[in-house]
Amino acid sequence: MKLSVLTTLYYSTPYLKEFYERITNSVKKITDDYEIIIVNDGSPDNSLEIVLELFESDKKIKIVDLSRNFGHHNAIVTGLEYVTGDYVFFVDCDLEEPPELIEQYWPEMINSANVDVVYGIQKARKGNLFEKFSGELFFTLFNSLSDFKIPPNFCYSRLTTRRYTQAILEFPEKEMFLGGIWFLTGFNQKPIIIKKFSKGKSTYTLSKKIALAVNAITSFTIKPLEYIFVLGFILMALASIVIILLIMQKLFFNVNVPGWTSILVSLWFLGGLVIFNQGIIGVYLSKTLLETKNRPRAIVKKVYNCENNL
Repeated sequence: MKLSVLTTLYYSTPYLKEFYERITNSVKKITDDYEIIIVNDGSPDNSLEIVLELFESDKKIKIVDLSRNFGHHNAIVTGLEYVTGDYVFFVDCDLEEPPELIEQYWPEMINSANVDVVYGIQKARKGNLFEKFSGELFFTLFNSLSDFKIPPNFCYSRLTTRRYTQAILEFPEKEMFLGGIWFLTGFNQKPIIIKKFSKGKSTYTLSKKIALAVNAITSFTIKPLEYIFVLGFILMALASIVIILLIMQKLFFNVNVPGWTSILVSLWFLGGLVIFNQGIIGVYLSKTLLETKNRPRAIVKKVYNCENNL
């Protein structure tokens, strides 16, 4: 039996040494047959230099250095290609989700029949009022639009079997929302209530969170396109009724219909609506274009491991 730990780097300098010490101590309580796979997602700081120092003293570390920043989710899936363990523990190195969770997940995995995934769920979402509200809004919107549901406030730390991680690698898309892929993959998954800590300023800015939400929704449902059709039909029907009423007023009652203000407001409203709908269509078209190009999910610049230090 071999246990693999998988994590990624991006502005991770302040946390790396503590993460390494804590995850190593926890894993050694379970087994001595383990590996730690660290994917450098083009981190601009000196995170790579720090893990290279750790690599020199601990040959259980394997470093996958990407050629640039390809995004958190793509980095995780790329790291899966280098996993060799029978079980895989996913955890970010920023210490928001404690490395010691492996000690909590492990008994649940081993003592439960036919469980392929043990993952964490926050009982109460961390952060300020806006973060909590925006998080709840995202999960509500996603679950109302998507054909399948994801648990609100799920965490990315999880312990999985090898067959589950191999199934993840079967998804070919590059525009990936890994949170949805986790649950779309299926298998028997067991949630556990955990506490997530705050590290302060997150590398996920508001613009990145909005982009992630748009990518998540458009990756898992075409309902926005269906709603555009329905909205267009309703507006066309209402406009047709209004036109008929105006013609009848003019022909049968000789009533003039003034109101340049209302016309201008209607034009602004309909113009904005058309642009918004075209934007939704544009997002889907752009995702289709990117997927059909079939570019690599990520490019590995160099791999450091004790067996073959390339």
